[in-house]
Amino acid sequence: MPEDAPFKACPMCGTRWASIEELVLDPTVQLLGYQARADRPEEGVLVLLHSTEGCRTTLALEARDLLPLYGGPRHEELLYGTERCRKYCLAESSLEECDQPCGMAWVRRAMQYLRRHGLPGAQASGGLRSQ
Repeated sequence: MPEDAPFKACPMCGTRWASIEELVLDPTVQLLGYQARADRPEEGVLVLLHSTEGCRTTLALEARDLLPLYGGPRHEELLYGTERCRKYCLAESSLEECDQPCGMAWVRRAMQYLRRHGLPGAQASGGLRSQ
């Protein structure tokens, strides 16, 4: 990606976000859902709505885009679909944080940045890193 290329750009209105941090902090961006990918959690898709005057556009991010923000545990074992699974990842509109030691839980924890439009410190947020 060229140095002047934005992290993300809105295809409708042209708004540009230079970094994941800038996108997360933008109150005009709302997290709508998460399309989990059980075999490769980092390739799950976060569905966002950019809502500003003259623009109501859906955007997508791969879960891997949140990795620079997340400093908490990443588990190897996938609990997706098992008895221990909270089943949040089975419903695209479910935005809850997951407390299970699952390989997909880090995504649900990192998604909370987008929900809250903030970059809280690690102590207060279970592994979310402040910038």
